[in-house]
Amino acid sequence: MSEIKVDTLTGKTSAGDITVTDGSATMQLQQGLAKAWVNFDGTGTVAGRDSHNLASLVDNGTGYYSQNYTSAFASTNYAGAANANENAANGINRCMAIYPNTSSKTNSSVWATSNTTQYDEDFLFLIMHGDLA
Repeated sequence: MSEIKVDTLTGKTSAGDITVTDGSATMQLQQGLAKAWVNFDGTGTVAGRDSHNLASLVDNGTGYYSQNYTSAFASTNYAGAANANENAANGINRCMAIYPNTSSKTNSSVWATSNTTQYDEDFLFLIMHGDLA
């Protein structure tokens, strides 16, 4: 088995253009990387447990948060996925919606699937993909 150890990978055509081929499938390495993510507690004083490219978290009210990025996205056309934990005590599933507000900020809301009431949750997860500015 071979092992490559490097500190920097630079594309041959352009610095950020590195192609990864797996059999017949080809993708750009940079496009497949998460550009921002956070695991945070949305109860009490909102706090991140761990994150990447996160400048700050803002508590905008019950079940409503904003995430501000250290490095902005190139546009508001980035995409992501989010999840909130399930409240096992009453069996209500929680959903988390995300939507880009600006290239450097995303808003998110948490609510129960059976109604429109928003809830604070203690385990929230957000991951964003897109081109950085």
